[in-house]
Amino acid sequence: MNIVYTHTISQIGDYLYESFQNALQKSPHITIALSGGNTPKALFEYWVKTYKHSKIWHNTFYYWVDERCVAPDNTESNYGVANSLFFEPLTISHQHIYRMQGEQNPQKEALRYHTLLQHINQNNGIPQFDFILLGIGDDGHTASIFPGNENLFFIPQFVVNTKNPYTQQNRLTITGSVINNAKHVMFIVTGESKRNIVQEIIHPTRVTYPAHYVKPINGQLILLTDIQL
Repeated sequence: MNIVYTHTISQIGDYLYESFQNALQKSPHITIALSGGNTPKALFEYWVKTYKHSKIWHNTFYYWVDERCVAPDNTESNYGVANSLFFEPLTISHQHIYRMQGEQNPQKEALRYHTLLQHINQNNGIPQFDFILLGIGDDGHTASIFPGNENLFFIPQFVVNTKNPYTQQNRLTITGSVINNAKHVMFIVTGESKRNIVQEIIHPTRVTYPAHYVKPINGQLILLTDIQL
């Protein structure tokens, strides 16, 4: 794992923007799987403020790492947040946006999104994203793969229906086979409250956290963080 130390959201935003830009010098378009959370919200706002007129956003196809099973206009919708803070201000074409439909039946939607991912570039029969952006929860979960569901890193399905064990809310998530097949996997972790869990994942004393299983087969794993480890 490469660790890139940052101090502000702008540094994270600049690093990611430059990474996307470099990838687009080698390909006419790129694919990105987005996550939810407070840090992505801040990134969307920063990118719109700083890089609003950049062409790279219109040469990108957007997918989701995970989604809460709510309607797109619900404040908890990862798509809804991205749409209001990022896609609409940048007038991104809907033809470039492939959202998880959280308002649909979770099992049927997981199957639909699994099938949808079969249409992006494949490597060894598995979808290969150019970039997957991930967070790490206080409990070590990543995407919507929570402790106790580590088996989701070793199943053939690309997308499954899971539940948040604390709220019992239905979720949709890509699985470890897709995460670990990406060209670039970016953990974005900020705040001192995450220090202990990040240290445990980097230097594990016991393998119990889902985030520990994020190990790209042929790609890069990068941790962007303001925590001095």
